[in-house]
Amino acid sequence: MRQAGVLAAAGLYAIDNNIERLVEDHANASLLARAMEQLGFRITHPQTNISYADLEAGECAPLDAFLRGHGVLMRVSPRMRVVLHLDVSRADVETVVQVLKEYRR
Repeated sequence: MRQAGVLAAAGLYAIDNNIERLVEDHANASLLARAMEQLGFRITHPQTNISYADLEAGECAPLDAFLRGHGVLMRVSPRMRVVLHLDVSRADVETVVQVLKEYRR
């Protein structure tokens, strides 16, 4: 149960210090989801800082390699979960959008 206390402490810290920041994370998630949808990705729109992209299995490896080649580290899978958080800025999201636009050309 000690691990539960450590996780609870992290949650309490986040509530006490970062709750306002969630608005920014949600906005960034929405921006990324809309951009990905416009580029032809099948997206489950976020209601939080999480969205999902459904990819064809054959697209996963090429997309993963392309993203990595452009310095974007995302776990690419057929049901890709995209989570934005405190360490992902608006500029980071805009960079990912530009890389995805280049990929879809």
